[in-house]
Amino acid sequence: MASKVDSVMNSPSHPNEETNTSNKNTINETNISNRNSINCTNTSNRNPNDKTNTEQGEEENDLSLQSQGNSSSEEYSTDSEEEEEEEPRLKYERVRGDLPLLLERDSLTSIVSNDKMIVLGTMGGAVVILDHLGYKIRYQRPHINRVLSVAMAGDYWASGGKDKKVVVQGMLTTEHNTVITLDANAVQCVILDPNFGQSRSTTRFAVGHSGGVALYEKARFSGYRGQALSDSVGGSVGASVGVRGGAVRGGAWIGNVLAWATDTGVRVYHMTLRTTIALLPRDHSAALDSVQFPPQLRWQSEERLLVGWADSVKVCCIKPRPQGQTSRRSSRASSPMFGSISRQGESPHVSKLLCSVADAGSLGSANSVSSSHKEAVFSPSTLESIRRNQTSSVASGSWAVRSPAFPTVAQPNTPETSSSYVSSSIIGVTGGYGRITPPSANTFDLPPLYVEIESMFTTPFYICGIGMLDDLIIALTYSKTPTLESSRASPTDTKGPQQFTDDPFEWRRPQLRLLEYQQRSYEEISKDILGTNRYKDYLPLHYKLECVSGGDRWYVMSPRDLVVAKPREPSDSMEWLLEHHKYPQALLLLEKEGGTIGEQTEASVGRQYLNYLLECDMFEEAAKVSRRIIGNNVGEWQELVRAFSAAKKLKVLRDHLPHGSPPPLPVATYNEVLMDLLENDKEGLVAALQKWPSCCYDVNWLVGAVLQRVATQNWNVHLLQSLAHLYSHQQRHDKALAIYIKLEHKDIFGLIKKHGLYSSIGSYAVHLMTLDWQLTTQLCMDHIGDVPPTVMIPALNSHRNLLYKYLSALYAKHKDMCKPYHDDLVQLMADHQQSEKLLQFLKESNNYNLSKALQVCKDRGLLHHTVYLLNRTGNTQDALSLVLLEAKDLKWAIELCKDHDDRHLWDTLIDHTISFSDNIRPLLEEAGKFVGEVEILRKIPLGLEIPGLMESIHKIMEDTRKKLALHSGCERLFKRDIVRLNERRRRLATQAINVEEETLCPQCERTVLGGQKDNMGGLIAFKCGHVFHDSCLTGNVDVQSTVQPSLTSKKRERTKPLPTRVCAVCLLKNKLFG
Repeated sequence: MASKVDSVMNSPSHPNEETNTSNKNTINETNISNRNSINCTNTSNRNPNDKTNTEQGEEENDLSLQSQGNSSSEEYSTDSEEEEEEEPRLKYERVRGDLPLLLERDSLTSIVSNDKMIVLGTMGGAVVILDHLGYKIRYQRPHINRVLSVAMAGDYWASGGKDKKVVVQGMLTTEHNTVITLDANAVQCVILDPNFGQSRSTTRFAVGHSGGVALYEKARFSGYRGQALSDSVGGSVGASVGVRGGAVRGGAWIGNVLAWATDTGVRVYHMTLRTTIALLPRDHSAALDSVQFPPQLRWQSEERLLVGWADSVKVCCIKPRPQGQTSRRSSRASSPMFGSISRQGESPHVSKLLCSVADAGSLGSANSVSSSHKEAVFSPSTLESIRRNQTSSVASGSWAVRSPAFPTVAQPNTPETSSSYVSSSIIGVTGGYGRITPPSANTFDLPPLYVEIESMFTTPFYICGIGMLDDLIIALTYSKTPTLESSRASPTDTKGPQQFTDDPFEWRRPQLRLLEYQQRSYEEISKDILGTNRYKDYLPLHYKLECVSGGDRWYVMSPRDLVVAKPREPSDSMEWLLEHHKYPQALLLLEKEGGTIGEQTEASVGRQYLNYLLECDMFEEAAKVSRRIIGNNVGEWQELVRAFSAAKKLKVLRDHLPHGSPPPLPVATYNEVLMDLLENDKEGLVAALQKWPSCCYDVNWLVGAVLQRVATQNWNVHLLQSLAHLYSHQQRHDKALAIYIKLEHKDIFGLIKKHGLYSSIGSYAVHLMTLDWQLTTQLCMDHIGDVPPTVMIPALNSHRNLLYKYLSALYAKHKDMCKPYHDDLVQLMADHQQSEKLLQFLKESNNYNLSKALQVCKDRGLLHHTVYLLNRTGNTQDALSLVLLEAKDLKWAIELCKDHDDRHLWDTLIDHTISFSDNIRPLLEEAGKFVGEVEILRKIPLGLEIPGLMESIHKIMEDTRKKLALHSGCERLFKRDIVRLNERRRRLATQAINVEEETLCPQCERTVLGGQKDNMGGLIAFKCGHVFHDSCLTGNVDVQSTVQPSLTSKKRERTKPLPTRVCAVCLLKNKLFG
């Protein structure tokens, strides 16, 4: 639930009235005659005997804001106190200047404004033009009776009076001035084109009267010509004729879109297309007539229209109609009145309500189908039946929605259900583009725009004016009276109109509310109750809300008052925050605004905040914000220390005092704080000494003070700890270490690290290891040069547990320095039953005595370790025997034999296990691969029954068959490769060599087939492609060799040795490049 800011501009009935101040705070600034003041008053203690004379209320000049939460109801007050008060969104001022003199003799009826001036209509028929400070610019009386409506566009203003006259005048020119008198109809409102006077086409205005709406456009030569946009029976130019609409009650014009309201609904009309875009039916109670509760229309932009009427609010959006939907076709077969219209692309659920003229034009009643099917105007009986139906408020496309409550699922338009879903509030049937289209036509045109209702909800109050502030609806409201209608609770107003019970007319005060609208509901963000002059005499029709273009101010008009509401500026927010002691938010605001807002700075607001906290005894909060507020101001720190000392709360300030080197505050200040801690918070004293540098306080003086306390409280841990810390500042580390050892406090490690006392670790090795062996070993490993093992091990020899932890850390970090102590480490690991760690160590290390280690493992019964050491010493037979006899683990024994692959070990294994039938199969499967399965089978004793032997033999035979098949396949492959390679060699040996005529001899560099070929002898060609003359290679000893004949061949003994030649080019390449 949104928090609310409920305020009342209260005008006391008498200047000298005394007010009960026992339960309220009143801040009077100055008299309103000199300056507007805001008086925050608790109305739960209002004097019931206050005078209510209207003359006194009119003369009253005070402006006040009253909190709604301060109700006379005790229950309501309790609920309001639990809610955190939030800052109002707006600030209020009365318009002064010349306006009070005017209101002494006349009263206001209407208002319009722009960013330059305000135009007011009065009960006496006058039009008053003021600037925004209230000073008169122009005063004239164009009417002889009450001014009902005023309008303004640019430098022109218009007024419509009860005398049936409409006056248009310019401020700087009279070119377009005119006076029009309506003979038959009474003027209700006048609306100027927003671009009035800029061109002839836009020099026009609309007049809403009791008979409809008339548009007056500038004639070509002079004057204005008028035409009716709608008449008393609901017809309009360019639109189909609808039901009777009644008198026009209000209107608004923006761009090319004009909206006006009659007793039956709101019509949105496009001035360029000259067609009605949509009809928004009236859906609130018929008992709320439009005279007492006039409709409020406000354009936020050319696409968004706000409608506030009685107790209902609509937020409408004008959108272009999707392509393909500008022409609709109806079917008599589906329904004579509805037709079979489909809206493509629109959801059939009621997520957003659409009001379209053509859609509205398809509505009808089943009772009137036969009688009015071909008529453009509904018959009175049909209209009366529709009004009694009260089942829906909006019809769109092929479905309709009930009113005023929205159903979660819309019912489709079918011939059976269409008549029951006809809206009782549709005021007319309109077609498009200036022609009357009866519902029975085969086709009809739709306007290119349609209206979508984004939000529609009912309120427990009446709407007197409406506008937008950012994304919120700003509404001028009027509380409902119990006699008019029963109260309905709103999200933030749980008490309704009965919340102010002291004053029977309290409910008549107007309120300015900020509402966050949703689709079917709203959330009230804030509510400001306005105490306008003579509010007890006025009803909702007397109040107006005017928004200045730009949305930077809103005027609330009553007949005897004019109040301007503005968004709060940073200075206003700062004043409110300081008044309500919200100093943290004030500091954030200052930081956002650059550090200064008016006379307020971060320093001044911070001091106020600090003083407020001290006054409220909120010392912890004061200490937390002190550093940010005071900064480096030594004087203010000293004052703050004295204030905390007087309250005996210095221990709270300890963690927030500034400290450093050099000290930012005098040493005496720190000494004062430390002495207070010594007396009242010894634990805080230790924390302060550890946090503050020694230069901030007198160490020697403090040591003496602590020693005096130690003398009486010898075993106070915090005192001894403080003393040790002070000794370390005096470089008396031996005493500090002794105290920490005595206390067995882990701060000793911090002292060692801070001052580098690593060489002292050996002297206190046992104590430090006992206190925290992990931290001690870490320090020793990190500073092994200062704390070598030769110092630590002798100190820990008598504590085997601590020695084992130290040697383990040493072996992990510094293996080389641990080599001399491996025998000790083996013994310690065995003593501490670290069998897995010991076995890993035995495998990794080579620096221990094998005999000693073996003896240790045998004494401890460590079988795996013993077997490993026997293997390592080469005594594999003993290791195997130990496995077979002690462990009786055949798999382990087989693995041991595999590791050594020794035939004697296999024989030993087989001999020890062959007599057991369960061992035969594992031996055949594992050992058979190394010694042969046949060998094992031969050693099986006769008559031994072996389970699963046949399976093992079958597996052995299958493996043998596979081996033979593999051998045979490999042999076939080898033979085939031999034949293939020999054939390739033969082909290469018998391959012809092509010798061309241009081929040169690499030796003599002449052509091998030249003209001297008869004298050159033969040619020698090599497989590499080189060709030589025979004579060129004959004399080269390097390229020829002799093949010795075989002694067994008599034929070759008789032959001449054959010379074997080598290519000289390839030989040279081989010599050069290997």
